[in-house]
Amino acid sequence: MRSSVTLLTLLVALLLATPALADVAPRPDRQPITPTLKNMILLDDGALVLGGVPTPEELADFAQVGFTTIIDLRTSKEPGWEAERDAAKVLGMSWLSLPVSGTDGITFENAAAMLELLEGAKGSTILHCGSGNRVGALFALAVGAIPGTSVDEAIAYGKARGLTRLEPKVRELLEAR
Repeated sequence: MRSSVTLLTLLVALLLATPALADVAPRPDRQPITPTLKNMILLDDGALVLGGVPTPEELADFAQVGFTTIIDLRTSKEPGWEAERDAAKVLGMSWLSLPVSGTDGITFENAAAMLELLEGAKGSTILHCGSGNRVGALFALAVGAIPGTSVDEAIAYGKARGLTRLEPKVRELLEAR
């Protein structure tokens, strides 16, 4: 377990240097974002969108402005999961699934897996769950895994990326690290 925590820490530290987490590397060739998404948060000069579940119309709008990848944190038991997967295929978008089931799915391992998916994503990406809460929770854990990061800093980072009702679970995990 110690080596996996060390590996996770190294992975998070390396990925903080990437645009997905650092919110840097402007992309002047990108079209301005006009599509919307429930609880939408824009990062990486609009090349990474976080939020709640997109409607089929919103997915089509994102595809039209050049988004190529969807990372879905919902489980297959949640409404619309299969329809989104199918719509992504029709739109020519890559659809990746990382099932994060409620509080049990909020883990440092899932945070690392989310970062790996973001790092491997090709092109502009939508990262979502049902509301954006799980997205923010995993970002908080990812940052909280970095030595020297306080619990409050990690929580603030997560809140800026959608963390809401899962804050007590995230705080508990961060305090136990």
